[in-house]
Amino acid sequence: MEGDTLGILLQLQAALKTMFEEEFRAKDCSETMLNLVSSAPTCFGEKLGSHSNNLCEQIEECAADIWNYAVAKKACISAQVNATLRYVASAIVYKCKSAKDDECSLRKQIMMSLKTARACLDCGNNGLARNAIDVAVECNDNLRLLWTMDQGFGERSSEFPEKMTEVERNQLKAFLYRAELLFDPKDGTQSFNLLERARPMLTALPDEAATVAVLCQKFGVNCYQKQMFDESVTWLKLSYELGKLSNAANCKTQASTLRVLAKVYLDWDSQNYWQKAFNAVGLANTEHSHPLGLHLKLQILLTKGNPENDEIKQTLDELLSHPDLPLDVAIASLSMICKYNKNEIAIVAANKLAEKFQGQSDVWKARIAEIEIHLQSQASVGDARLQTLIQAIVKDQKSGVIPEEMTAAVRLMLWNQAAAAFESDRHSEALMWYDLCSQFFPSRVGKDSNLAKLHRNKGACCINLNQLDLAQEELAMAAQCEPDSSYLYFLQYKLNLLKGRDEAAVEALKRLVDCEQSSDTVGLICLAANLAYKESRTSVAVEALESLAACSADDRQVLTTLRWLTRMKFTSVVALPSTSESEAGAEARTEEEKQQQTAAVLKEMRFIIGYIRTAFEKLAKFYGQPPAEHVGLEDEATWFMKIAWNMALKCDTSEETCELFVLCNKLANLCPKNIANVTRQKRCLLMAAALSLQLAKSAKDDTVQKQYLQDTILYVQQSQTLCSYAEDLALHSFDGSIGPTKDATSLILLLLYEFEARVRLNDGEAEKLFERAMFLPYMEAKSFELMAAIARQSRCYVSLSMKALRVAIKKHRSSEKIDHAKCSGAIRSLIELSLQTGSSTDALSKKDAWSYFMDAMEFIDTVAKTNYPEMEIVWLMTKAWNCGIHLYSGGHYQDALRWCELGISFIKRLTLFKSSYENQMMTAYGEILAKIDAHKSPHTQNDISTLLKTKDDMSTMICQLP
Repeated sequence: MEGDTLGILLQLQAALKTMFEEEFRAKDCSETMLNLVSSAPTCFGEKLGSHSNNLCEQIEECAADIWNYAVAKKACISAQVNATLRYVASAIVYKCKSAKDDECSLRKQIMMSLKTARACLDCGNNGLARNAIDVAVECNDNLRLLWTMDQGFGERSSEFPEKMTEVERNQLKAFLYRAELLFDPKDGTQSFNLLERARPMLTALPDEAATVAVLCQKFGVNCYQKQMFDESVTWLKLSYELGKLSNAANCKTQASTLRVLAKVYLDWDSQNYWQKAFNAVGLANTEHSHPLGLHLKLQILLTKGNPENDEIKQTLDELLSHPDLPLDVAIASLSMICKYNKNEIAIVAANKLAEKFQGQSDVWKARIAEIEIHLQSQASVGDARLQTLIQAIVKDQKSGVIPEEMTAAVRLMLWNQAAAAFESDRHSEALMWYDLCSQFFPSRVGKDSNLAKLHRNKGACCINLNQLDLAQEELAMAAQCEPDSSYLYFLQYKLNLLKGRDEAAVEALKRLVDCEQSSDTVGLICLAANLAYKESRTSVAVEALESLAACSADDRQVLTTLRWLTRMKFTSVVALPSTSESEAGAEARTEEEKQQQTAAVLKEMRFIIGYIRTAFEKLAKFYGQPPAEHVGLEDEATWFMKIAWNMALKCDTSEETCELFVLCNKLANLCPKNIANVTRQKRCLLMAAALSLQLAKSAKDDTVQKQYLQDTILYVQQSQTLCSYAEDLALHSFDGSIGPTKDATSLILLLLYEFEARVRLNDGEAEKLFERAMFLPYMEAKSFELMAAIARQSRCYVSLSMKALRVAIKKHRSSEKIDHAKCSGAIRSLIELSLQTGSSTDALSKKDAWSYFMDAMEFIDTVAKTNYPEMEIVWLMTKAWNCGIHLYSGGHYQDALRWCELGISFIKRLTLFKSSYENQMMTAYGEILAKIDAHKSPHTQNDISTLLKTKDDMSTMICQLP
């Protein structure tokens, strides 16, 4: 077993050697080595007394080395490591004690254990502290027993009382350490009971009362720091009472305890315990006059309601005249007085303080304090004493006496005064404060952000004072110190604006916009726009507002900006001559001027369209967010919708007008779904469809034309959907007066727009659309006539056009009051289309036309009678007659007779023109009959040639309209 112990000892000695050689420090400590040393007591076993004396001596020497190392390196190693090493040494020595403890080893063990306990308590290692205290108590009891037994066996000694005193002192220390170990601010019962047990011991050890008093003071301070004021007062009172028992407890310690007690009363409840606090600090100052006690007395006096100025002055004079007064305490007292608005007293005291410390190296502290007091007292910038103090601080700065951070503090105080004056529009005063600040900056110009701020602020003051040339100089200096500053660009913008240099102002604004985007930059751009607007510089204001709208991350701010822009542009459009002047003024302008003005209006219109488009995008983005974010958006959408509507009505160009109506519809879609808004949307889409169709007709590029036509169909479909929605909305309206209604005119127009778009696209849906139109109850004859006219524009839809005309004629004939002029026009168009098929000499291709002539004659005879327009009858007559002539020239004699007879049959239905045509046509008809009969009989070759020649001359028989 001794071999194992010897091995452990050798390892421990090697570790100690390494520790000494490497000048062991806590931060460089090898954790492995420290663990090795710390584990030594456990490795050695419970008792080492059974080993040989030589081995025990070596182990004790090793423990002594550990102890001595901890003592020697106390300042270099951490408190935790120091306590651990002491505990290891003490534990090893405890294990090495022999079966019979002698006086020397016990005293040594007690000393090491108590010191170890103190070290462990200081570093917060309560577990090791408890073990060390237990060992100390055990050894102290053994020592008491040893000395008592020696006395009992007759070994009487005159030193016995002193030995017993030593035992009692050790016992007292153990009690105190254990009380400190068990101390709990929330429940100090255990610690208090231990001190009560120790209290009788102070009779024999009166000098130790001071130690107990200090411990109680420590407990009281601990409770005070945790705001446990009641417990703190109890411990502090006990400390003071115990201090009075000790001859060693000097008046300084007692005064310190009383000052803490007064502070506790003051912070606990300054109203109810004010007198106790005042009594405690008075007693403390009586025990020992100290600057902190006078400072506390001053604080207590100030907390009293309506304190007497004389008493405050007396206490302050006593403090300032104290021989041991630290400058920091005096400054703190003056600052405290200022907080209670005793500025006049503070100013006088500050002057005395500066005189008291005149000639000392830190007198600048007093000067800075006096400057601060003057500023808190609202001293003017021209105050002579203030100027003197500032000059002294500047001198100290140049000589290097005062630290840089303190001059920076003075500069900051002056800066704050300047800023306050600037905010209150006292720009002249602010400029003077900034001039004082400038004395603390180096004269050389270089990259310095603070110096740049100073010049910018001085420039801002000069601008507000209308000292524009001086402002330009300051801004130039600011640019040298910090050229890339957003505030610098703003001030340059403002300066140029006030000087009337709009181009330079816009250039500065562009540099401002190019700065790194932040809330400050956006705010400056907003100010720039507002400034230009106030100065009536519309073009610059627009530039600023457009920049703000482009860079702001706040969508609501962007919407507000767009409203301003739109309003300004709208005003400028209204003010232009082309939109506001009278007809006489418009005639007076040249054509070139008119074109220029029209171009200007169009340019402004396009700007407004861009603003409205951006506003819609921002609003639509909001509607994708939670409903809580929608507050106020309907008002914004309504405002922009009305602007789009009014601009659309005012615009003269189809493309811009169409886009405005489309935007109006989109914005209305964000507004409440009521009858008025839905009606507005329908109108917008109707107008957009019409304009888009018109643009398609004028488009030269096929791709562009196709896109416009597709847009037309889209707008029509959207409008038709809204029509259905409006009908449902009216049907379910709470207003009983509103019933389900149909806007037939709008529906017809929408159908016609879609029909024309599809016809132009050569879309097969056109015929299906026509089929649907035939069953719509609100479709009139005129609608079908228009569809026929539309279809006639494309050769692919001739048959559809004829079909539409037949429906139109049917609609006319079935109406209660027939419009004979329109009906006859439809008949005429139908016959014209039918006659266009095939050649003029083709009898078969005129089969349909013959039936239409028959229908017309039947309509004239049975329905229209004399109401049928006579010119239309003349047209029918001449058209039928000419068909007969053309057929005759083609050799279709029977068909020719039939058509000519048809034409002649219309003569009897004429009145005014009957005489003009009857004789002529009858004569021509007789000639035709004669020639046809001659053609039927045998002829010679010459007769045939004559007949052929007469066929070539049939053009003379063509009937002409009057």
